[in-house]
Amino acid sequence: MFFKLPDLGEGLQEAEVLEWHVRAGELVTCDQLLVSVETAKAIVDIPAPHAGAIDKLIVQVGEMAHIGEPLLAYKEDTLEQDNATVVGELPTKVSAAASSDEFIIGAAKHNQLIPDNPAYKISNQSAVKLPAPERLKGPRRTMAKVMSSSRANVAAATLMDDADLSDWPNGTDTSARLCRGIAYACQQVPVLNAHFDGNTLSRQLHKDVNLGIAVDSSDGLFVPVLTELEKLDLAHIRAQLDYFKHAIHKRSISSKEMQGATIALSNFGVISSNSPTEKKGGRYGSPIIVPPQVAIIGAGRISLEAAVIDDKVQPRLQLPLSISFDHRCVTGAEASRFLAAMIFDLEKTD
Repeated sequence: MFFKLPDLGEGLQEAEVLEWHVRAGELVTCDQLLVSVETAKAIVDIPAPHAGAIDKLIVQVGEMAHIGEPLLAYKEDTLEQDNATVVGELPTKVSAAASSDEFIIGAAKHNQLIPDNPAYKISNQSAVKLPAPERLKGPRRTMAKVMSSSRANVAAATLMDDADLSDWPNGTDTSARLCRGIAYACQQVPVLNAHFDGNTLSRQLHKDVNLGIAVDSSDGLFVPVLTELEKLDLAHIRAQLDYFKHAIHKRSISSKEMQGATIALSNFGVISSNSPTEKKGGRYGSPIIVPPQVAIIGAGRISLEAAVIDDKVQPRLQLPLSISFDHRCVTGAEASRFLAAMIFDLEKTD
């Protein structure tokens, strides 16, 4: 009898085997932990559906399995028909991986290959050891699929401008103000807070602003959603951002908390290297739209720039902004008005 990968919920179709907790020939009890798998959303522990002896493990550690594919085989003559735990209701396993403190797009860590691993190739001209190509896994694998879909299905265009933050009081929360500025702009130009169906050429405008925030971690890219943003003040926005940061660090963020975004933010300007002498992030970008959303805002590195004010050159604190929009359903004028409305709110002193 085969035990197949069950439906893990949330529309997930595949999982990677991270660790087997049993071995061939072992006698297991009903609900005993069998295997830990990683989906695009979480790490899930799967229990034994029946008591019995394990004949063989079919999917090895590091391999992918799709829903309905066999994970292991039981020895038929040892099976005991018990009531199994509902896998879809299992708690997720907490990962100890570290993460960044900022809400940015970045890369997942690479697997560490031991020196005697045959995957290493020795050059004839040097002693440098090169790792073999790495198969994408987990959140990074999901990111690759989403980005490929976006490139194939979205007519993207990008506008750029700066917001002058020189008059902000000391201690102003930049991330919270960015979120508030997006909520304000969505109220002024609601056509960018929308979903678009390219097959039917129809769009749905949303009353609530549900902001997806791109978050970098050592495990890859996560995009938690700040729901009903237009109803939150700066203190509540900050509390929610801190919660997301903590939950992603602990890998306890739920899949439900990463669904339903109507517009997105990538704060890539806060990325920095390990060197204190190097600048953070970049100034402008062309962030990638994730269908069915029609817009994503990019925030670049804040810097002091020379500007002409009242016929005089003055140093001014500038925040570079980029907005990518789906030109199939959003005009350049609408995107320009959205960016102007966001800048208007950002340049307020309160």
